[in-house]
Amino acid sequence: MVIRGLAAAIGMLVATATDAMVWQVAELPPGDLTIVDVTVGDDGFLAAALGTDLNFLWSADGASWSEVGQIDLGPAMGRLARGSGVYVFVSPVGSHACGDPNCIWVSTTGAQWTRLDFDAPVRDVFQIAYWNGRFVALGRPVESEGRQPYVLVSENGFEWH
Repeated sequence: MVIRGLAAAIGMLVATATDAMVWQVAELPPGDLTIVDVTVGDDGFLAAALGTDLNFLWSADGASWSEVGQIDLGPAMGRLARGSGVYVFVSPVGSHACGDPNCIWVSTTGAQWTRLDFDAPVRDVFQIAYWNGRFVALGRPVESEGRQPYVLVSENGFEWH
C-alpha cells in the first residue's frame, strides 16, 4: 500500500520516498512486529502491528516509528481507518480474543483505545474505510444464507448503524 510517500508492505517493512523513485527503509521499534495496516492522519501515520499483542506505531514522517499504544487482544489481524479526528480499528472475531463478534475499537490519538460494543446482526467485521464524511465497515451477516456483506455506517466512529 502507498499513501503520501509512504510504502507499507504488510509484514515487517515500511519505506519512504519523496519522488517515488528512491526508497529508504524506515526504522521500526525493536522487537518482532508485523505491520498489518497503516493509515494517515493530519500530522503523521498510524500503523497497527502484531507482536505479542496488537501494537500501534506512530510516525510523523514515515521514516522513524515509535510504539504509542496497545490493545490486549493477542495477535490480532485487522484494518485501520481515520476520519473526523478519530482512528477506528476493526478485526474479525476469529483473529483475536475480543470475545464478542460485534466490537470496534476507537481512539482520538492512536494511544488510548476504547472498545465499542453494538447490537447488529453482524459478525466478523473485516474491513473499514472513511469516505465522504463517513466510516463504512463491512462484516459477515449472522444469518449466512447470502454472500452479501453487512454494511455498518458511522459519521463519528462512535455511533454505528
